[in-house]
Amino acid sequence: MGRAPHLEASQAELFEGAASEWFDPIGIGGATIDRIGETGVHMVRDRDLIEEVLRREDDFSANLTGVLMRGDDGPLVFELPQSESTMVIATADSPRHRVHRSLVQPSMTPRAVDRLEGKIRSWTEELLDQWVAAGDPEIIEVVETVPARVVGEILGLPQDDVDHFRTWAMTGGTLLGGNVGEDALVALTGETMGMAVYLQQHLDAAAPARPDDDVPMIPLLRGAVERDEISMDEALGVAIVMFSAGGESTAALLGSCLRNLFAGLEQAGALRQNPGLIPAYVDEVARLALPFRFHYRAVRRPCSLGGYDLVDGDRLMLMWSAANRSPGVKDAPSTHLAFGRRQHKCVGEHIARLEARVMVEEFLARVPEADVVDTRYANSIMVLRLESLQIVHQP
Repeated sequence: MGRAPHLEASQAELFEGAASEWFDPIGIGGATIDRIGETGVHMVRDRDLIEEVLRREDDFSANLTGVLMRGDDGPLVFELPQSESTMVIATADSPRHRVHRSLVQPSMTPRAVDRLEGKIRSWTEELLDQWVAAGDPEIIEVVETVPARVVGEILGLPQDDVDHFRTWAMTGGTLLGGNVGEDALVALTGETMGMAVYLQQHLDAAAPARPDDDVPMIPLLRGAVERDEISMDEALGVAIVMFSAGGESTAALLGSCLRNLFAGLEQAGALRQNPGLIPAYVDEVARLALPFRFHYRAVRRPCSLGGYDLVDGDRLMLMWSAANRSPGVKDAPSTHLAFGRRQHKCVGEHIARLEARVMVEEFLARVPEADVVDTRYANSIMVLRLESLQIVHQP
């Protein structure tokens, strides 16, 4: 068989195009699997091959062991330290993944999500009213604050600390984005340490609880520690992951939903006339401008994929962004992979959809006319998230 062909793209093409909505790995390289330099990282774009990888957990681990980064002389892999706190939820394999998911699931049941809608709508209304009154076109604070509040509510943390939640929610994708300089890496590491200390204090102070959809997640995690179902390191890791998985990804979705109401797609008029189309609009934005372009898998042992040889220590980038544009998904958009697939399907997808639907509904209710005048995307190969979104509006 042999190794996969090298990626037909320069380091500049791979990394510099990241800060753009239209950065699309379909247009980079020529094969369904491309090897990035000598890093051992393989970009996998074919929908069927991605599905195969997700089925073959014995060959491919979800553990996040390293990330692709820009180097002085070409792409390199930054090896990540491994601990129980870094192998949780999305980066855990069975059977630990099932344990972690069972602890997170109660906060994400339909009943729990329905109970959140009132608070989500109230927070969204308040923030949008303030934005409209201020007259400042920059709306990214609204976009980031709503998911930050939701994460705090789910975990059971004080809403007075929402500014910290908003900051912490954005650290994960930046750290994994491949374009972080040394100074920024030091600052982000400091923020992550501060988040860990804060969450540890709340875990230590929490009264242990058993799984229930009416109990915040911090007490549930503390209860699982007390019952020896998970370690304290795992509990802390789950709490940390909630900020990126529930905060950054949802903020990315909300930003893309607002941007595409007016820029190019001109959806606002149709949605005003038929608000019942808003859920389908949110889902289509998630498909085409999905928050996480890819996730990593680590190769556990020598094997093959798509006719190419892989060795222990190789890594795969499962390109959801490419798979979501494949002909089969275009014909049946409800089958998209924006929220993952199979055992690692996003446990909070219903909350993310709810937040996006409410944001679009409340924005259209307040803003009859608007134009997107400026955007800036995070310089990340992994996350498609607006850092700035300026909308000029007529109140």
